[in-house]
Amino acid sequence: MRPSSPSPRHGFHIRSSLQILLQVYETARTEFSRRVVVFNRAKFLHSRDDIRSSLSDRS
Repeated sequence: MRPSSPSPRHGFHIRSSLQILLQVYETARTEFSRRVVVFNRAKFLHSRDDIRSSLSDRS
C-alpha cells in the first residue's frame, strides 16, 4: 500500500486555481485603490471649493 500523495495533475490544478485567485485579488486590489484615489480627489476638490466659498462669503 503506497502513501496517498496527491497526483501531479492534482497539484497542477491547485497551483492554477491559486494563480487565478491571485490574479483576481490583484485586479480587485488595483481597482479598489484606483477608486479610493478618485474618491479622495473628489472629496479634496469639494472641500477646497467649500473653503473658497466660505472665504468669499466673509469678504
